[in-house]
Amino acid sequence: MDKFLSKNLYIDDQIQYFQWKRSNENETRQIVKWIGWWNGRLTNLGGKCDEFGYKIGGWIEPCDTYCSQYQITISGTYEKKGQRIGQWIYWYEQERIGGGHYDEIGRKTGEWCEIHRSYDQHHKVIIIGEYNKGLKKGKWLVLDDNHIIGEGFYNENGQKIGKWTGVSESFQYYMQLIFDGEYKNGLRIGKWLTFYMGKTVCSQYTKQNQNVIGGGFYNQFGLKEGLWVEFFEGGYKYRASFTIAGEYKNGLKNGGGGYYGEKGKKFGKWIEITENGNFSLIPQVGVYRQGVKFGQFDTFFLMINKKIGGGRYNEIGLKSGNWIEQHDQNAEYKIITHNGEYKQGKKIGYWGTTINDHEQIEKIRGGFYNNQGQKIGQWIDLVNENNDELMLIIGCYKDEEKNGQFDTFIKSKNSTKTQKIGGGYYNKGNKVGKWIEIRETQRNLDQIHVGRYSEGTNIGIWETQSNYLKARQIIGFGYYNKFGIKEGKWIEPCRFSYRIRLVYMGQYSKGIKIGSWQFQFQHSNGEIIIMDSGNYKDGIKMENGMKQHKVMEQDDRLPIKDITTMALKLVFGKTQFF
Repeated sequence: MDKFLSKNLYIDDQIQYFQWKRSNENETRQIVKWIGWWNGRLTNLGGKCDEFGYKIGGWIEPCDTYCSQYQITISGTYEKKGQRIGQWIYWYEQERIGGGHYDEIGRKTGEWCEIHRSYDQHHKVIIIGEYNKGLKKGKWLVLDDNHIIGEGFYNENGQKIGKWTGVSESFQYYMQLIFDGEYKNGLRIGKWLTFYMGKTVCSQYTKQNQNVIGGGFYNQFGLKEGLWVEFFEGGYKYRASFTIAGEYKNGLKNGGGGYYGEKGKKFGKWIEITENGNFSLIPQVGVYRQGVKFGQFDTFFLMINKKIGGGRYNEIGLKSGNWIEQHDQNAEYKIITHNGEYKQGKKIGYWGTTINDHEQIEKIRGGFYNNQGQKIGQWIDLVNENNDELMLIIGCYKDEEKNGQFDTFIKSKNSTKTQKIGGGYYNKGNKVGKWIEIRETQRNLDQIHVGRYSEGTNIGIWETQSNYLKARQIIGFGYYNKFGIKEGKWIEPCRFSYRIRLVYMGQYSKGIKIGSWQFQFQHSNGEIIIMDSGNYKDGIKMENGMKQHKVMEQDDRLPIKDITTMALKLVFGKTQFF
């Protein structure tokens, strides 16, 4: 079912967490139903395929940027050998955010509102214009919260022409880049400039209010030529600007962070900047031979300008010998590394983890790899962390599969003790029986989920409990049927702390929200207010429903006071505390 995934996977989460599975119900030899699963949990994604494997009927599909934080979907109808027809709609948190129509042969037609790849709770960036027989035509606009931030024209062949102002694909809160220049028959030509907008969007885009941070020239063939200054797209998270200056020749780099040969292959000494986690920029320094890494590569941490790791590549570009590598998701100002040995590009022997928050250094045991690079025996895995807490899972592997009892522990900063908060049993890599768990994709470690698994599928009653109280309190619950599909009444927490509690309450039928759903707001003084959130039909929120669910879209890293203020303003039209 990999063919059903987005063609251009923008988020690594999709590769790691998304999976299509055949449904066990309502199958025939001709028609097969497929259901999308996210991190082992059922979603409302899916549809049916005919006997030839073509999608038919109604489908709900993940967008390219579908991930743990922002689950944007698109829904509509397939006919005629898997061709989309009729109206297709983009959804975010059950709210319609865009869409358009396909004609009878599967081509986009008429007015469309498309979703930019950086659409999130800070910047609702959309792209609006018209299609004719599947080709864009005329004027198109880029808007952020109804403010125009980009625009340009397409000719009758669907090619960009004339003056254009566009936005970067990673247009975000801390990095709002605008590109300005000219197109000729779909090719960039002449001078192009890069502007930085800062942290706020003006009501009307004006270049005079922006800062020029880069740019260069394109030749008549649309290839970069001569000196260029480019912005590192990833620096928005780090409250700092990083530019890379270098020379292009016929579209190929010739210098800058390193050198390129005649065929565009890297050679000689290179300094490369990669992104790691929420706030970490990791420069790597080493040598390339004919486009292949060779010899020693060292890794640095920009925040403190210090070497923090590295290792050697052999003559064919495979890691070899002792290595110190960075954790996948580093927290702000915290260095997390994994230390061990490579042989022909595979991890072998003992690997451990070191955490350095610049106040103290802490070591986590880790475990062993066999000669095939598979985890074996007992392991202590660091699976989640923030600036205050670590989440560790301890259990045994056999040929890379988890087997037997696995326990979950939380370790607080400046504490030598770990607190066991849950765990459960694996059978050949599948969770079975009773489990108490914190989901590995949770940003915060304040909610615990309690229930049963059957061969990796949630079944029966599941509870959500608060983890920040001394005595755990049930803050949500619901029921999964034997296929792992939500059924009946559910209470789903969306924000819980010592001062504010936000939950949704309503009914599911075969994993789809139905009927009336309510929004409950409870303040720390004990007062509870329940309001109708809206009505659902086939999992889709009706247009006449109230929009209190927008509170869920706020960034949970904001202070509690700000969250409460936004909730009060959205729901009750006032901002004072109770």
